[in-house]
Amino acid sequence: MGISPRYYLGSYVQFYEHLFPLLVKKYKRKPEKLVFAIGAFLKITNFDQQLMIEAYTLGFVTEMQGQVDEVRTQATIVERNSEAMAQLSTGATEQANTSQETASNVQQLGEAISAVSQASESQAQAADSMSSMMEELKSAISQINTSVEPGMQSAETASVTSKKGSRRRITDG
Repeated sequence: MGISPRYYLGSYVQFYEHLFPLLVKKYKRKPEKLVFAIGAFLKITNFDQQLMIEAYTLGFVTEMQGQVDEVRTQATIVERNSEAMAQLSTGATEQANTSQETASNVQQLGEAISAVSQASESQAQAADSMSSMMEELKSAISQINTSVEPGMQSAETASVTSKKGSRRRITDG
């Protein structure tokens, strides 16, 4: 419906305020029918409320699952970039060992190392951002007391491993 459950459920007060007096007026001389009519109305409204809460929860869980999938995608990208940076770092080291013969090669190596350093800083920032997003998602998911799936722990472990690997490569490089 596009409104929060609080407002939707609050609107039932309007039903109660208008319908109960009508039922009491109609069945004032037949209390057993009044009890039956009120009970039937409450059953119908309760069923409607259950359906609304179920739909709202399903939509919320679906939205959270989409965000979890996006975080996993971003974690995979960070991990791939980290591996590429490791390969670049290895290539730069090999180039440094073979290009010491001329001053122009040494200058080119310095520029390559500078680029790798800048890329490492960018990846470290991206990893920190991913970690923050994962914490926000974890908090949101715990609010609805729903476990998304056991694979979520694998995504968090992969992200932490990637971040540690990125930082270790930065200090090693």
